[in-house]
Formats: sequence, C-alpha cells, structure tokens
Amino acid sequence: MNPDYDKIAEVPIDIAVRNEIGRALDLDEIGLVPGAVGQLLAAKDDYRDAITRSREQYVYNLGRSAEVGAQYIISAIQSEEKSSCISTSGSLRNFSARASMYALLCLICCGCGRTTT
Repeated sequence: MNPDYDKIAEVPIDIAVRNEIGRALDLDEIGLVPGAVGQLLAAKDDYRDAITRSREQYVYNLGRSAEVGAQYIISAIQSEEKSSCISTSGSLRNFSARASMYALLCLICCGCGRTTT
C-alpha cells in the first residue's frame, strides 16, 4: 500500500470498503484475529451479501473487462483517425498515438504487445 495514500483526496477502494466486506485490524490488535475470524464466520451470509453489493457497485464489466476495454480503445482510435490533421507533424504524432493504442489493445487481447494492425 502507498504509505502516502492519505495525501490523496480520494479514498482507496480497499480502505473504503474494508470494514464493510470484512474486518480491519491494526498490527497491535493481532491477538484479536481468532475472535475476528469467528465473528466473520458466524456472519458469513451477511458478509457474502456485502461483498456482492460492493462488487456490483465498484467493479465494472466483470468477466468482460478485456472485451469492453478493447472496444473502447478501438473507438478511440477510430475517433482519432476521423479527426486527425493532414500536416506532417500531426500525421507523425497521430501515427505514434495510434501505434501506442494498437500495442495496448494487443496487450489487452492476447498479451503480445505487437504494434502491427
């Protein structure tokens, strides 16, 4: 965990939901672990429901994130191609951006990172 997380305005998701979907203990509370585990097991159905609610609220495109991410990148590339300038410097810059997006798309889909289309 980032030791400076408290300097960032947004609360990290693991901090925000940790007591909703489980139980957070400080290091000096290590002796409370057996009791905390017992409480979690006793209320496992409640925690299962809380975990499901948190997942539905915070996790997008569960099981489809690669597909949705790839489609987003393809749309961004197509949008960039439609609005790209004809100037030489613009073409080179846009080519570089497109090549980077294609490489990212390939990493998402198959992991190879090739820049060929």
